[in-house]
Amino acid sequence: MGYGSFNPQDYSARRDHRHATGQKAMSQSGMHADMDPLGVRLRESRDSAEHPLSVPVAVFFDVTGSMGGVPRRLQEKLPLLPQTLQLSGVPDVQILFGAVGDELSDYAPLQVGQFESDVAMDDVLNKIWLEGMGGRNGGESYGLALHFMARHTACDRWERRGRKGYLFLTGDESPHDVVAAAALHRFVGDRDGDRRTADVVREVCERWELFVLHVETWAAREQGSLAVWRSLAPERVVPLADPDAACETIAMIVARSEGVAAARVADSLLASGSDASGVAAASAASSALALRPTGVVAAGTASGRLPGSPSGPVRSPGADRL
Repeated sequence: MGYGSFNPQDYSARRDHRHATGQKAMSQSGMHADMDPLGVRLRESRDSAEHPLSVPVAVFFDVTGSMGGVPRRLQEKLPLLPQTLQLSGVPDVQILFGAVGDELSDYAPLQVGQFESDVAMDDVLNKIWLEGMGGRNGGESYGLALHFMARHTACDRWERRGRKGYLFLTGDESPHDVVAAAALHRFVGDRDGDRRTADVVREVCERWELFVLHVETWAAREQGSLAVWRSLAPERVVPLADPDAACETIAMIVARSEGVAAARVADSLLASGSDASGVAAASAASSALALRPTGVVAAGTASGRLPGSPSGPVRSPGADRL
């Protein structure tokens, strides 16, 4: 997947049509068939004539309880993400959106779209079911999303160039300690035993640059989830004081990781429609990662690696499943 290019005019026309006809965005009443991960072999990000150096970016949202407002806000600000990256010199981005709930209480604890490069990414967001459930059981099923990304994705960026894609989780709670075998079979179709979430994190990080955008809420404070995530993904947890800045923060992290100077990303965000407060929030959030800009680069010439990342492919324990 990942054909075409994002056109902000196409997005504006879709948004205006929704408003004019009274359609409510993200109004699914159940899991859309296109978002159901059960039995899905692969979600693919591939090179093409239009996108010869594809850069996969996967964004998963916690859609339990009050967190459902975050994907709604990102959909409203969607053009910021592809436009900013294009203006920053990272034109071949292919974006996958997904959602996370709770395997212990939800009908759809995992929803996964396709990698898209054009306005079809708005369709994917619109298919997300904001189930809004979850349970007071000490966590959510982020591990299901991590397992899926480790075992059920294939990307030319990794397979051809040995370079990782970008994976973002946005939420406020801790992951369950274990990804249960029953949940893996019921919601993904895999026949694994129980998997420790720490092991799943290690596996997915072999092919993906994982970032956790952590939103501070009462649930986060009650669980101490910030410390939990920092123990699982050291130096990859981004405290997100303003969840409205998730779109800007993702754009900032991807572009800077691709070697684009922070000042250029900030200018690109403003040119794409962000305001100064959104740029400031993204800059502050990404600064927690100590990303080191390597200067303004032409598309396709940046390293695409964070400090300390491996220089070549590392075989995933689940690679034989792809």
